[in-house]
Amino acid sequence: MRKSVFFLFAAAAGAMLLSCRSVRIEGPAAPDVSSQAYTERHISEKTDYLESDIKYPEFLNSPGKNRSIKNSIESYYRSFKASAEKEWKAQNAVFSQNNGGETLPPFEFKVSCTVHTGKITSVLVETYIYNGGAHGNHLISASNFDGNDRLLRITDVTSYSYEELSDICRKTLSKTLRYGDGSAAEEKERIRWIESGTEPRPSSFEIFTVTDRNVIIYFDRYTVAPYYCGVQTVELPLR
Repeated sequence: MRKSVFFLFAAAAGAMLLSCRSVRIEGPAAPDVSSQAYTERHISEKTDYLESDIKYPEFLNSPGKNRSIKNSIESYYRSFKASAEKEWKAQNAVFSQNNGGETLPPFEFKVSCTVHTGKITSVLVETYIYNGGAHGNHLISASNFDGNDRLLRITDVTSYSYEELSDICRKTLSKTLRYGDGSAAEEKERIRWIESGTEPRPSSFEIFTVTDRNVIIYFDRYTVAPYYCGVQTVELPLR
């Protein structure tokens, strides 16, 4: 069964020390992968109800790029954090009552990024959130910038049309993405799910990164297949 697209939360607000929590913020230098140097912003927070470990890049001499990344990450984190304490306490009351006074583990919020720099800077953001239940949730997103810190769409970096991207991705995933018992009903659902997640429109191809030679398209969990199939990728040569 498909699940509605899970919302994105990513990175934390500034440091404030209170008696009920500890907060650690670091900024060690990361290597200059290519032409765009950056440092790594690290925010670590631990309370009774929430543990956060968030890392994202902060580029040198790129205020526009930094502002875009920081705002998108921190705004969602603040939204998550604003409701986390109340929700955790409500869940913990039930959990403790049903488990002999034990305490519910704290919610978790973790963010890591993969960066590729060159003519185009790509930042792939991977977020893990646990807010109760049997397991946590994973989410990916990506941002791509030109030398002027302009946020790019996939049609800005390649000449493929959305119709071409849809056709290529459908053919590729139909061959590589296999699951189920192979029955006619399962096969029909498999193809339907792939076609739904690769419709020829901008929203189907928002998550991508660019290397020196290729563009890599990512399909998050539940987009073209069930959650347990994980993230799917299709790699195309730049043109």
